[in-house]
Amino acid sequence: MIAAPDTLPPLTLDRLESVPPAGWVERAFLNLPLLCGISDGLSRDRHSEVEKAYKDQMAARPEIPPEWWGDSDERQSIAKVVCEECREGMGWPNARYVPEDSLRIVFYFGVYDCLDGIDTTDAIFEKLGILADFQVLDPIFENPAATMLDLVLFCEQSR
Repeated sequence: MIAAPDTLPPLTLDRLESVPPAGWVERAFLNLPLLCGISDGLSRDRHSEVEKAYKDQMAARPEIPPEWWGDSDERQSIAKVVCEECREGMGWPNARYVPEDSLRIVFYFGVYDCLDGIDTTDAIFEKLGILADFQVLDPIFENPAATMLDLVLFCEQSR
């Protein structure tokens, strides 16, 4: 696997430090599954400037060489499916993810509502023939350091 050059930095969590904390209304609706869209909307307002910066970063990326995902044709093929499904399901401007991109950023800032992440992982599993529920990914998504490569490796090992 070839690391992304310094001129093409990955999507990382560092920009989130500038986001103000959630207000009491947002926190109150967060734990109400039927009303999670209200919390999502309030959260999106708080994160709008940071989200724009991430999406601008993605929009400016050139095509990513498949070799960045590894030497294996199978891994490159899996990465292509994962990247395209994340773009389509999460609403990013393109599928030019690099292996070091933060999963939290990809799945949080692409989300339109609280079910998009589930739909996206289900679509990835279906296209790759993985018979699993999205919840098998909980250990990966709970890790703040998880990257797109972690998701690709999980899919590769689950086939």
